[in-house]
Amino acid sequence: MRNYMLLPVLAFAATPALAQDRDAPPPGPAPQMNARAAANALNNPMVQNGVVGLIDALTDAVMETRVGPMAAIAPDSSIRPNDTLDSMAARRNPDYRNEIHRTARQTVVAAGRTAGAAVAMSDELKATTERIRRVLGTTESH
Repeated sequence: MRNYMLLPVLAFAATPALAQDRDAPPPGPAPQMNARAAANALNNPMVQNGVVGLIDALTDAVMETRVGPMAAIAPDSSIRPNDTLDSMAARRNPDYRNEIHRTARQTVVAAGRTAGAAVAMSDELKATTERIRRVLGTTESH
């Protein structure tokens, strides 16, 4: 099951490199967001829905990729002449789209919790560092 879920990810990762316009200028710097703002955004249900919607749309776009021409060079495979990644994945698991959607939602929610915990730990580690500095500062003077 995991193998077919990797297909859209791998295809999506390769697509930008293949589709780049050689004459286009490099993109400008990405807008900056601090860790607390990112954690807050990832914990916002509206943002989570937007991210999951984007993942669904990107998955759909990749899964529409026609792979039927590969049938000619892989006659023993399960590839049919008019296949797309979607049709192949659906034959293996008719519920694969729902599984990708559920997994995406769970991953985005987990990312929000993780980012929130990382921000909280960062604040706590700063406080611990300050306590240690105070202790060391008092010991150095004795």
